[in-house]
Amino acid sequence: MITVMGIEAERTKIPLTRANALITKHMRSNPRRVGKIQVDLEIEGVGLTVEQRDALERAALTCPVALSLHPDLEQEVLFSYT
Repeated sequence: MITVMGIEAERTKIPLTRANALITKHMRSNPRRVGKIQVDLEIEGVGLTVEQRDALERAALTCPVALSLHPDLEQEVLFSYT
């Protein structure tokens, strides 16, 4: 997600200087498997406009890796700007 956000930022000249991700997996049982992935994205971007934030978030949510995961796997992506 951060990679495609960086590509979008470079393509559209959005000043993206730092981004971190914290990933949490939530397990299910019967059968034991990962049921949910929570992605907390912290982006340095206090000065970003709503349009710039929307563009970065759209890029993250349409990440080819995320779209390749099994449809039964719940994905929760949270964005925070510092």
